Amino acid sequence: MSEEDGAAKSSALVEVNAGIREAVDLFRARGEATSGWEFMCECGAETCHEQVLLTVVEFDALKAAGMPVLAEGHPVSRPRAARERSAKLRDDAAALNAQRSCSRSGRARTAARTPEAYLFLADHLAEPHRPPLQWVP
Repeated sequence: MSEEDGAAKSSALVEVNAGIREAVDLFRARGEATSGWEFMCECGAETCHEQVLLTVVEFDALKAAGMPVLAEGHPVSRPRAARERSAKLRDDAAALNAQRSCSRSGRARTAARTPEAYLFLADHLAEPHRPPLQWVP
């Protein structure tokens, strides 16, 4: 099975599990609640037909975190792992850009507090038409 076929199978199983989750709500509405439900493993492997027993709370928590339903010991499919890695890299890049932006504005604020800046400001306020004094450290 190619990676594309595995990704397609995994995607189909995600939809099957979403359907199971909707069925849970229908059974609950009729008062037929159970403690656990069997969801399909979403690893995408050609030979995998395993089911995973989860409560609705566990299933919802997995989906809220963007995680797949996986049988014990089953790896995340390569396409999904690549998507997760690229999302993490995008988040890291955004954080680094924000950090760089903050450090630049910090340098500008620090530069404005140098002795030369204070001397220029004080001198300019005292006599605005006279050329500023030079700083000699």
